[in-house]
Amino acid sequence: MFRKASPPPAPGTYPVEHVVVASEGRDIAWPVLQQAFELARPSNASVLVVVIARVWGTALGFPNPGLNPSKQEWDARRLTARRAVEAIEKAGFEASAHVFGTRRA
Repeated sequence: MFRKASPPPAPGTYPVEHVVVASEGRDIAWPVLQQAFELARPSNASVLVVVIARVWGTALGFPNPGLNPSKQEWDARRLTARRAVEAIEKAGFEASAHVFGTRRA
C-alpha cells in the first residue's frame, strides 16, 4: 500500500547552501525564480542556473554536426541563462549559470 507523501520541511528548518534552477530551453518563469529566492533566502544560498541546449541525436552511432544546436540556439540558451542570473543578482543573491548540450534533456 502506498502512503500519502509527507509535506516538505519548511525552508527555514534546514540549511541550504545551493539552489539549482533548470530549464530545457524555455525562459525561466518568474514564479520559479521566486521559489528559488524563498529557498535561498534563509541561509543566503547561491543559485545555479542550468539551461539545456538540445542535441537531436546521432547518425549511425556517430555524432553528426547537423544535429547539434545551431549558433542561434546556443545564443538563445545563453540569453535565457543570462536573464535569469541578472534577475537573481538583482534580488541580492550570488548566481552563476551553465549551458549544456545533451540528447537527453
